[in-house]
Parts: sequence; structure tokens; C-alpha cells
Amino acid sequence: MKIGESRRSEKLVALAMAAAVALNYPILHLFGGSSLVLGMPLLYLYLFLVWAVVIACISWVMRRHKLEHDR
Repeated sequence: MKIGESRRSEKLVALAMAAAVALNYPILHLFGGSSLVLGMPLLYLYLFLVWAVVIACISWVMRRHKLEHDR
């Protein structure tokens, strides 16, 4: 395994761990109230935002790795 690939793997593992913490019960319980934001329950909004941020971060890590690899 090359150095760049191991750094990419480390970043992806760190991202997966951060996502697991963000989607774990104690954190989800903070947003489980009955409050609404733009007519949507706060928990659903939080889940969609975390999901979108995780996907964007994975894309950023993979794209950055590809650009460095193509050089």
C-alpha cells in the first residue's frame, strides 16, 4: 500500500467513525424533540444533513486522492 492510499484510508476510517458517533443514540436523542423546522421534524432534518455531509466528505476525499494520483 502506498503512502497516499494509507492516508486516504485513514481519512475514510475517521469519517466513518465520526458518522457513527453522529448517528448514535445519545446524539440522536438531542434532536428527538417535537420541534419543527420548516415543517419538518428536527430529527429528520438532522439525519438528512448528516447523511449529505458524510457523502460530500467521502466525495471530497476520493476526488482529492484521484487528483493527486493523476499527477
